[in-house]
Amino acid sequence: MNIERIDQIIKENIRFSDKIVIWGYGKLGKAFVVQTSLHIAGIYDSCAEEQEEVLPISELERQNDERVVVIITTYQDREVSRQLTKRNMKRWISLPFVIASIEFEEHLRHPHIKNCMIETSSICNARCEFCVNPSLKRKKGIMSDQVFDRIIWRLKEAKQEPEVFRLHLCGEPLLDPGIFWKIRRLKEQFPNSKTGYTTNFELATPRMISEIFDCEQDFIVISVNAVEKAEYEKIMGLNWDRLCENLNLLIEQRDKRESDLDIEVSIVKTQDNQNVIEEFYSKWTDRGVKVRFLKQGKWLQEKGETLFSKSDGYRNKVFNRPLCQQLYQDICVFSDGAYAMCCFDSEGIYDMGNVMDTSIRNVLQSEMRRKIKETFLDGSCGLDICKDCSFVDSQ
Repeated sequence: MNIERIDQIIKENIRFSDKIVIWGYGKLGKAFVVQTSLHIAGIYDSCAEEQEEVLPISELERQNDERVVVIITTYQDREVSRQLTKRNMKRWISLPFVIASIEFEEHLRHPHIKNCMIETSSICNARCEFCVNPSLKRKKGIMSDQVFDRIIWRLKEAKQEPEVFRLHLCGEPLLDPGIFWKIRRLKEQFPNSKTGYTTNFELATPRMISEIFDCEQDFIVISVNAVEKAEYEKIMGLNWDRLCENLNLLIEQRDKRESDLDIEVSIVKTQDNQNVIEEFYSKWTDRGVKVRFLKQGKWLQEKGETLFSKSDGYRNKVFNRPLCQQLYQDICVFSDGAYAMCCFDSEGIYDMGNVMDTSIRNVLQSEMRRKIKETFLDGSCGLDICKDCSFVDSQ
């Protein structure tokens, strides 16, 4: 924790006479209180009201005036911000957000790719109700070996070793006949990186399942989205029995081989499936499978919720949007080699170049990408599609 920089940012957004109250006394809150040079007027934590140093919520409400600034030190800052709004608290700062902004500033100086998303296939066999693939206007296809090798070359050229390779974007990876060769290439060139993909897994065969283990793939995320046959086939347009057969074989092989393969199933939460979420969770966790719940949204069209307040009349970096991690941690490449601004830019709205003629360094340090990133720091956004993105609020 860069406490000096954190204190500096907070001081820039408060006045000398302000009273700082800490909300949350977990690991992050305690570390901040111990290290900060700021004077803390009180601490509120719902799980620690009996502690002498904790300020009761009634006292916090009583002190609610223009001088009180609440510093949220919990990663549940979305929920806390709602509680503060209900209590008419007008000024607060999210410490996790401040920390993220410092990491962002560091990235601007020294870009580092965390996730490299490679669309090995933009073709898909499913017709998911919530997916953009069926309506894609750009040309669909399988990524050639030439383009794939150029991605590796570009990463080496930029001296980048991504933490994770995700071999999917808007298509089904198992439609790529060379998917396992590509994984082996990545494991060979980037031995410290994790590699895997998201798939609907209906196309899997016993041979493919063996290949998943033989190529030492690190993870697989399987899009399931239902707990029973009729609902699954309505949402996905695929065969439920075949999916279950494939998933059962994958789990059996993992257990038989004592493999470290990380198996995860996902469900996109909608208004129609809220009643099966708990059942979905139990069904898979009981078999040693992780579960991922995804937010339903429109691709760069639906506005997200406002998470951070802006106080009136004072210079303040209490932003009304979270930072978009994708813009400073990810690089995305379509099946034809074109760069995408992010993984939700399904049509490649902005021309970022192509791996065949544009270096990754030029993409990371391009004026447009820099402008987009910097505008997130002042609470605005440089592109219209970012302003309407619903996914930034779910990260």
